[in-house]
Amino acid sequence: MTPPALAWGSLEHALKTWLPRQRWYPAKNRPLSHVSIAHTWPFTPTPGSGPGRRAGEGRAVAGVVLVTRAHFADGRPTETYQIPVGIHPAATPAASRPHDPATIAHLDGTHVYEATADPHLIGHLTGRPVATTRPLNAEQTNTSLIVDETHVLKIFRRLHTGTNPDLELQRALRPLAADHTPPLAGAVEGDIDGRRFTYALITRYLPAATDGWQAALAALATPHADFTADAHAMGTTTGRIHTALATAFPTRTLDTAGLTALAAHLTRRYHAARALVPALARHERAVYHACQALTHVSGPVRLQRIHGDLHLGQWLRCPQGWLLTDFEGEPAQPIDHRTRPHSTHADIAAMLRSFDYAAHHTPGSGPAAGDGPRAAAARFAERAQQAFLDGYTTATGDDPRHHPVLLRAHLLDKALYEAAYETTHRPQRAAIPLAALDRLTEGDTP
Repeated sequence: MTPPALAWGSLEHALKTWLPRQRWYPAKNRPLSHVSIAHTWPFTPTPGSGPGRRAGEGRAVAGVVLVTRAHFADGRPTETYQIPVGIHPAATPAASRPHDPATIAHLDGTHVYEATADPHLIGHLTGRPVATTRPLNAEQTNTSLIVDETHVLKIFRRLHTGTNPDLELQRALRPLAADHTPPLAGAVEGDIDGRRFTYALITRYLPAATDGWQAALAALATPHADFTADAHAMGTTTGRIHTALATAFPTRTLDTAGLTALAAHLTRRYHAARALVPALARHERAVYHACQALTHVSGPVRLQRIHGDLHLGQWLRCPQGWLLTDFEGEPAQPIDHRTRPHSTHADIAAMLRSFDYAAHHTPGSGPAAGDGPRAAAARFAERAQQAFLDGYTTATGDDPRHHPVLLRAHLLDKALYEAAYETTHRPQRAAIPLAALDRLTEGDTP
C-alpha cells in the first residue's frame, strides 16, 4: 500500500523547520542543510476504509512512519530519524485552527501531524486497541508513551541498522534476569532495503514505581533518612545483570593494546573537555598519571556488554524491588561503541557519580553553602557509594575497589564528560563535576 498523495517536497521543507524544535532531536548545534524522506511505511489501512476511520469523522486518517535523513551544512554524515505521522485530508485550514504543537504542516488542506499525539494511530502502530495515551515526561532522546495505563511504548527516534541495543539486551536478560527489568511485552520491527530496524518496544507499565533519582532526592530531603539499603540493592542488581550479560554475550580480555587505547580515550576526553572548560588545566598532571597507570595494569581485565548509561534515573523502585531500565546506552555515542564490550567499571563509575550528583543537586549543598549542608551531602554520597559497591561485591564476588586504577580512570572519564556537558548545557550545575574532579585529583595537582 502506498501512502496518500501528498506534496512530499513541501513536507520535507516543513520538516527542516519542525525537526530542530523537538525535544528529542539531539543535533541542535548542527545547522541543517535539508531533510529528505528516505522511506515511508504506512501502518493503517488504505484511507477511506472503515478501520482507518475515527469515530464521527467522514474521512479516514492515514498513519505513516516517515524514515527521514537529516543532512547537515557541515558536510558530515547524515542522521536517520523516524517520525510517525497522521495525514488527515479533512483538516480545517491552518488559519482557523488553534496552535497545535503536534502539527508538522498544512499542505493543500491536508493536515500532517505527529502520530504520538493520537491514540487511534498508536493503536494501529502497536496492533492493539488503544483508548488513551500520555507522554512519559522523563524521556528525552526518544519518545515514551503510557498506553491505556498498562504499557509503555518507547519510540526510538534515531534509527540504526540492526536490533536496537535496548531491545537486544532486554531480550537476552529475559531468561536470565527477568526479575530485574520491567516485563517486555513486544516490539515494532521492520526491514528497509534488506536492513533490520527497531522502531519501538513495549514494556509493562508499573504505576506504583518511583524512579531512583526522585527516591534519592526524597531521602535527601528527609531528616535522618537513609538511602544505603536502596543503594546496596541497586549494587546487587547491577552485579546480577552484569553476570547475566556476560553469560548471554561474548566476552573478551583487554590486552596491553586495549589498555593503551583506553588511556588514549581518557586523554582525548580530557583535551576535549579542557577546550570548553579552561579551569580543567589544573588536572592535566592527574590525567597523565591515570593514563600511565592504565597502561601498567596487570592481570586480566574482562570486557563484556554493559548497560552503558547507568544512573539513578534508570532505576524503578517497585514493591518487588529495584528494576533497571533503558539499555540503549549513552545516546551521544555511536552505535558501534554502545554495542561493543566494555569494562563493567564504566557502569559502576557512572552510578557512583550519580549518587554524588543527587547529593549535591539539592539547593544549599553546593560549594557556596555552609560546611553543614556540604558535609551532609558528602556523607550521603559516600554512604550510598560504599553501599552500592558492597552490594555489587555480594552479587559478583568481585569488589570493584580491588581495581582502583580502572575505577579511578572511569570516574575521571565520567566527571570530565559531565564538566563539559554541564558547562555547555547547564552551567548552574557545572560546579558538581568540577568539585568531584578536585576530589579525584587531590594530591596529584601541581
